[in-house]
Amino acid sequence: MSQTIVNVVDGMIQQMQEYGIQESTVNQYYRGFCKPIIRFFNEMNGGLYSKSLLVEYKESARQRFEAGQFKERHFNAIKRCVRLLITFAETNHADFSLPKEHKKYKPFTENLEIIEQILATTTYESGFKYKLHCCMRHFFCFIEQAELTADEISDSTFFEFLNTVSETNKGSMDYILIAIRLISNFLKMERKISIKTDFSKLRLKYPLQRLISPYTEEEIKRLLSVIDNTSVIGKRDKAILMLAFDTGLRAIDITRLCLGDIDRLSGEIHIIQSKTKRPLSLPLHASVMNAVADYILEARPKSTLKEVFLTTLSPYKSLNGANSLDGVIEKYSKSADIKKKPYRSFHSLRRAFATELSAAEVPLSTISQMLGHTCINSDYPYLSYNKQQTSQCTIGFEKIPIVTGFYSDSYIPPLQNRSTITLEHLKTAIKKLPAMDFREVPLEGGAYA
Repeated sequence: MSQTIVNVVDGMIQQMQEYGIQESTVNQYYRGFCKPIIRFFNEMNGGLYSKSLLVEYKESARQRFEAGQFKERHFNAIKRCVRLLITFAETNHADFSLPKEHKKYKPFTENLEIIEQILATTTYESGFKYKLHCCMRHFFCFIEQAELTADEISDSTFFEFLNTVSETNKGSMDYILIAIRLISNFLKMERKISIKTDFSKLRLKYPLQRLISPYTEEEIKRLLSVIDNTSVIGKRDKAILMLAFDTGLRAIDITRLCLGDIDRLSGEIHIIQSKTKRPLSLPLHASVMNAVADYILEARPKSTLKEVFLTTLSPYKSLNGANSLDGVIEKYSKSADIKKKPYRSFHSLRRAFATELSAAEVPLSTISQMLGHTCINSDYPYLSYNKQQTSQCTIGFEKIPIVTGFYSDSYIPPLQNRSTITLEHLKTAIKKLPAMDFREVPLEGGAYA
């Protein structure tokens, strides 16, 4: 029986997780490499797995790389993804072993020694040094082919090399320029060779950066309007989507959000970011608190799991990282007849959050803090900012019906230490609050102003 490319991708992704590969890397492989492969297969043969089609896809990627459409690093990742898919499809086990080292450029020993001397003076990470080592070997092979020694290198030698590799190695030009700068400086300082050009002044002409459209406020309201508020999965997905747009949290942090991360006394959530491992504190709009509470009290399965958002079918478990949320937003985008735009995914809600803040003239430093992009002092574990200012940027959800309302401006009873909060504690505290209609929430002035 023929297997589909989706089944092969799902199996390979699962083995990546079991192998211990970082969640961010797994998500990057799924969204950046596997999803384009799935689309390619759907267009070519309806989604059935084929080794020859994977090889064809890799060759197509090679052509795009050689045309300078993306960098060598990206192409190498595509090759590895294809290899993992093929080995999983053929043996039911993805081959995570590293390929045997094969050096394309092998200069003479004396030139290799120069390369080692140059790199020894730098403080680059080992992975970065490895790429520079390759570029430097390429350069010294070039001069050896021209029957030149290191002492015979001149400005014109460097320019001839750059002219050659600009056609053959477009995806590696950023590394090559750094390598050339290091080599020229070394030859000037250590070998006293007369090189007049300052190669640190050379800059690449980059293609226009790809801009991924965020979801607009109108599109987000359409997304929310098609969700079935009476169903278990509808209550969960509405809470997730509203939480994503209101806080700008990464998908992985939403799926890992725990009951104890919600602080109702301050109307905030406190998390340790999965990507940066740094703490982040963010305010929650009353409408979002209502949606999350509605899900926890009315729809969340009975479970001892600490994560807020769970699957809807038994055996219940936490959501599977960012990949599951991509499926959520794709489903409702289709139902709301929202045009699919290239590269737009659940992560675009994070971009929408930042866009709304920027449009409201929130300072960039504040936006960076709220996105978790800045360093956080260990003595000040949670961020602080002008909540009155940022709450004015929150999308108005007045027209989005919340079936049950729980949060108001009234007193919220304190709980035990956050680290010991359980689902029962959370439900008990929430039920003590007076029920209120969502329309009573003062959105324009900020719910917790």
